[in-house]
Amino acid sequence: MAEKLVNFDEIRNNNYKSFLLFVFFFGLIFGLGYLIGWIWGSPIVGLIMAFIFGVIYSLIAWFAGADMLLNLTQAKPVTKQQYPYLYNTIEGLALAAGIPTPKAYVIDEQR
Repeated sequence: MAEKLVNFDEIRNNNYKSFLLFVFFFGLIFGLGYLIGWIWGSPIVGLIMAFIFGVIYSLIAWFAGADMLLNLTQAKPVTKQQYPYLYNTIEGLALAAGIPTPKAYVIDEQR
């Protein structure tokens, strides 16, 4: 039986970087909200607006981010009929790793 090789250091590092990006984003939004509120005469109102904007933006990114990127790049799902070699390779690797077959997409590149 094959051993599963998982590099937990890379996973932990990626999670840490994602957390830092999240904190930086909200810090930037709150800073801009405070600045706009200060210019308007009420920093608290600016912070409240920044919080609402940050939450809405985060929810959109969480639930619709992947679909927006797929539409933007005009990515097509990998099907067994169109890309049999790629499909079988992905399916075989997932089977060997003991994980469900992931979704895969192809982006047509014109050069």
